[in-house]
Amino acid sequence: KKMISDRGLKTLIEVDGGVKPDNAQLVADAGADMLVMGSAFFSSKDYVLLTKKLREMLAHP
Repeated sequence: KKMISDRGLKTLIEVDGGVKPDNAQLVADAGADMLVMGSAFFSSKDYVLLTKKLREMLAHP
């Protein structure tokens, strides 16, 4: 992220693979702009609740 910023680029960082509810904040704090949560999302028993919790968590780190 720092290398991108230092060069004045507008590149976004997307993390796809291994992102789960228990590490999403850590991944975002490390500089990810977009998180792809395939398996964790689709294996959730209540994906609506999971989505709500993730939005709240990531909006207020």
